[in-house]
Amino acid sequence: MKSNLPVALLDDIETQLAPLFSRAELYDITTDFIKSVGKRPPVSENTMFVTEVKGYYSRERILETNLKVLNDTEKVEFLSQISKHSRLKDTALKEEIKTVISDFKTQNKSRDRISDLLNSYPKEINEQWKKSYYFYDKTDYRNALDSVRLAIELLVRNVTGKAASLENQKKNLGPLLKQKGISRQVRNFFFNMLDVYEKIQDDNAKHNVPTKLSEEEVSFLMNQSAVIIRFLIDCDKKVNKNAR
Repeated sequence: MKSNLPVALLDDIETQLAPLFSRAELYDITTDFIKSVGKRPPVSENTMFVTEVKGYYSRERILETNLKVLNDTEKVEFLSQISKHSRLKDTALKEEIKTVISDFKTQNKSRDRISDLLNSYPKEINEQWKKSYYFYDKTDYRNALDSVRLAIELLVRNVTGKAASLENQKKNLGPLLKQKGISRQVRNFFFNMLDVYEKIQDDNAKHNVPTKLSEEEVSFLMNQSAVIIRFLIDCDKKVNKNAR
């Protein structure tokens, strides 16, 4: 299972964890956790402990193999639990684990914050927002970008009261943002950003699997989607002011 957690940091944590436990202990610790989240260990105990060099499972390999079946949330929970083990006396290792957990929680808080704001809108908007990150975490970037675009389009329709597609909403959004006191410069900046966002979506995701986009670029688009949604909600909730 592909992870969106920092690979280099996870590899370093696994390298430092492995010598702290025996092979049997690592097998038991990881498989017990895997079973606790309703999953099956990827390799049987008999296979893990073969002695042939070709099939030998070192402590690091046991840890790496078993953790691969966990999603990011489960990996973070595993790290959280094992960081409390009495064998982990290394402050530097604990700090690395704390960093991974903290970064993951910060990322999720941002998602949850948007989701909370969308609770006051029709539920299908929030459903699409949540689906976008469900797909994103599974590295299904086509459906992630499709869902987040739909979430934005549905939100714009709700805010403007018009059923037009996203690319045809400028004439409806412009006057609305003006009524809310959003300056001409900021309105122009927002519409320019929206134009580029739509073009990238159309060129790379709307009708195709976004193979030309790197993971970093998809992550950027997801983050920009959150910025767009937050701006639209803030403007929608704002009392009308004199236009500038």
